[in-house]
Amino acid sequence: MASIILRQNFKSNGRNILLLVFDNFSQNNITVLNSLSHIQKRFAGHSKWSNIKFKKMHIDNARAKVFGKLSMEIIQAVKDNGPDVKFNSKLAQLVSKAKASCMPKEKIETSIKNALRETDEKYISFMLQARGPGKCGLIIDLFTPNPLRSKAEIKSILKKNDCTFIEDGSVAFMFERKGVVSVQENSLQDLSSKDKAEELAILIGAESVEFNNINNVNVVQFICDPLEFISVERAIIELHPNISILSADVQYLAKSLIDLTEEHVKRSDLVIEALSEHPDVLTIYDNIIGYPSTTIKRDVIF
Repeated sequence: MASIILRQNFKSNGRNILLLVFDNFSQNNITVLNSLSHIQKRFAGHSKWSNIKFKKMHIDNARAKVFGKLSMEIIQAVKDNGPDVKFNSKLAQLVSKAKASCMPKEKIETSIKNALRETDEKYISFMLQARGPGKCGLIIDLFTPNPLRSKAEIKSILKKNDCTFIEDGSVAFMFERKGVVSVQENSLQDLSSKDKAEELAILIGAESVEFNNINNVNVVQFICDPLEFISVERAIIELHPNISILSADVQYLAKSLIDLTEEHVKRSDLVIEALSEHPDVLTIYDNIIGYPSTTIKRDVIF
């Protein structure tokens, strides 16, 4: 049976669209479901998306890369505050995030052990901004021991793909930096109910609620101020000690979306793929309508 590996809601021409991507599909079997009429459509039937290389091989490679980046983050967290999750909240969050991403337990344990080895190398997290084809916005989240080298290499990739490196913050305004606390839906009775989830959101100080499926697990995501995600996580645990917290982190949510031409979509896909192959890139956020990514996208369209 197919497993859902990507679920994304967005709007196009006033219609609510639900995108589901499964783990055993060919390029011609990426199915888009209209959540209002439930009419099946296929990317292969739309020339704009027909050449997007969103195959299982790329999903598998991306998953392996996520594990590698999680391992580096775990190592840094242990170096900063020790290997005990009871006294290292950052490590506890990363372990939860790793489990939510289906990272094998032995890989998590190996990362913690590797962190205890003597080394002076320190990883730093930072983000870069760029204007892509059709003036779409890109935020590139990096995690690297050498920020100057990484920045130079990212600028080179952007230049080769006719994109513009931005330093004035004109891309960041297209996105919202939000805290996201993800909870396993079936770990609390009635959490699948929108009303119940919204009631809990009010109690814990969250701003809104999202329902998603991550690695075939139904997840309720509480959106909050980026400075409050730890307190929101603690509030959930205080109210429901047995609830399963999968992760708590900060993400960039696209709030100003742009509809690209077929040519710009193809070029955007090429640069995003090139950026994603860089070893220091953690995540790439985009504001492209309908583009198959994990970025949470809002309804304001330009």
